[in-house]
Amino acid sequence: MLVFNVATEPRCRHTGAVDLVVHDDHRRRGIGQRLVRELLSQADNWLGLRRIELMVLQDNLAGIALYEKLGFQREGLFQGYAFKAGAYVDAVPMARIARR
Repeated sequence: MLVFNVATEPRCRHTGAVDLVVHDDHRRRGIGQRLVRELLSQADNWLGLRRIELMVLQDNLAGIALYEKLGFQREGLFQGYAFKAGAYVDAVPMARIARR
């Protein structure tokens, strides 16, 4: 599932936020990469967006590697961001800035 929201505030209309979840049974098949590549194409070529941002749990090493491969950079660390399997886990905010 991919959800993409474009900011509506006038000063942030150049920004979009991504939420991506691939079911465990379908991971490691390139589905996430194809979805994000298509999203970036739409953001760049149709919507004219400059900044695409997302949040990924710190223990999702495959997700972080994918986003970095696609041009996203880490922007910090949100400690105790989510509750997962009985414990709080940190999250990494990431963004891809289109250089135009």
